[in-house]
Amino acid sequence: VAIDFDAAEALGRKILGKGSWVKRIFEEFDGSACGFLWPAEFAALKARFEQAMGGFGSRANFSFDAADSNMEGRISQYEWDQYSAILIAEVGETRCRVA
Repeated sequence: VAIDFDAAEALGRKILGKGSWVKRIFEEFDGSACGFLWPAEFAALKARFEQAMGGFGSRANFSFDAADSNMEGRISQYEWDQYSAILIAEVGETRCRVA
C-alpha cells in the first residue's frame, strides 16, 4: 500500500490544528487518563505507530525501558516528550506526524 505522505500530513494537521502530535498520541493511549503510559499502553502505541509507518516503522527502535528514563515502570508526559525527540531523529518529523 502506497502512502501519500503529503496528503496524510495535511489531514493530520487539520485534525490536530495547532496541537502537538506528541501530546495527542500520549493522551490517546493514556487509557486510564492518569498522566502516565503503562507497559501495555506503550505496547499498543508502538504497534499503532509501526502500523502507520509501514516499512519505516522498523527504523524506530521503540523501547519502553529507554522511554522510562526514571525507571519507575511507567512513562510520564515529560518522558514521552523526551523520547519522541529520539523517534523524530530516527524517522523524521513528517513521518511521526503522519503516524
